[in-house]
Amino acid sequence: MLGRNLYPEDECDAARNDENALFLLLRSGVILRELMVVLAPNEANPTPIARSYTKLLAPWKERENISIFLNDCRMLGMADSSMFCTDDLYEGSNMVQVLFGLQYIQCWFNPNSLLSTRSNVSSPRSTKLGSLSDTDFLAMFQNQMLIEDDVL
Repeated sequence: MLGRNLYPEDECDAARNDENALFLLLRSGVILRELMVVLAPNEANPTPIARSYTKLLAPWKERENISIFLNDCRMLGMADSSMFCTDDLYEGSNMVQVLFGLQYIQCWFNPNSLLSTRSNVSSPRSTKLGSLSDTDFLAMFQNQMLIEDDVL
């Protein structure tokens, strides 16, 4: 989607096999900012992405990249309660919330998702889906997740 290899060539295999690979990839916020430019080019913050900086400035610049990305998400109307905090990602202190936030973002930009504000599927609280049994709703939700995996 971003049109480039996310891992440096010399670190490719080692980085992909690292259990902290997602944390290491996203910590600088650069990929998140690039992702926002691809997904919502008109709404993405025009501030240049901080890509090169000294080690001394790294904590501020990387946190700034993550914060700008999260502010862009808020500006699009995404709920704070479904997102993660800057330090959740930067410090790696709550990667579960980061994963939930990324899944929320995926659903937001996928109009066929049950969680998308642009979905043509009614809310689970609506009478249409509310009349489904728990088993039927779960089956429908699992099918939707399979469709999303195929789309992305």
